[in-house]
Amino acid sequence: MAKISVVINTLNEEAHLPDCLASISWADEIIVVDMHSTDRTAAIAQAAGAKVFQHERADYAEPARNFALAQAIHPWILVLDADERISPGLADFLKTRLDTATATAFRIPRRNYYGDRWITCCGWFPDEQLRLFRRGKAKYSGRIHRAPEIDGSVENLSSRGSAFLIHRAFNTLESRLEKDNKYSSIAAATLAEEGRKVGTLGLLARVCWTFITAYIFQGGFRFGTLGVVLACERAQAIFLKYGKLWERRRQH
Repeated sequence: MAKISVVINTLNEEAHLPDCLASISWADEIIVVDMHSTDRTAAIAQAAGAKVFQHERADYAEPARNFALAQAIHPWILVLDADERISPGLADFLKTRLDTATATAFRIPRRNYYGDRWITCCGWFPDEQLRLFRRGKAKYSGRIHRAPEIDGSVENLSSRGSAFLIHRAFNTLESRLEKDNKYSSIAAATLAEEGRKVGTLGLLARVCWTFITAYIFQGGFRFGTLGVVLACERAQAIFLKYGKLWERRRQH
């Protein structure tokens, strides 16, 4: 069995962290990099035997990812969020298949849940995540929701297999929209720093095309009202990101 370090970045995750830790209790090393939580996150991690480090607080995990990776000591690293768990099939893959792996990194399919319902439309599946790689072969840019750069080959685990991440994405539409509002502000700032801009037609095209893609091409129409709601949520997230970009450019 190849030795593996599991890295988790946290900020006030006492509600999610216990289930996450339980799914990886067999790992050779668990590292929790906390951003000075004000709840019991750090205590829960320590009680589970994790190595706990503190990092300056940020609004999202990526600024602390490289620091977290640097703490790992084993040949393979799995990166998780606190609201994720690994399936038994993924645990089996990690325990039995990494010894003979030729790839440098793996993309893992992720099953996102709205409450207790697995979302399979509107781009929510297979939602592949580049989270498993050899130590020293991955580097994060620090940008929000950007996959790491990999020095080597990348393989995809089958979306139809038993090895996947389980993500408790959101329980209510309100909580999802709150995340969209928060992350869109960060994304708009990043786009502005990169010199990006958007006008009337660009904004309309992006919003409309996102809805059409989610509802038609990604199968939202097959899921009744749920499909409409999820397609609208996707379109609104794009509207917020590029609308805020337009606003930033206009103000400056």
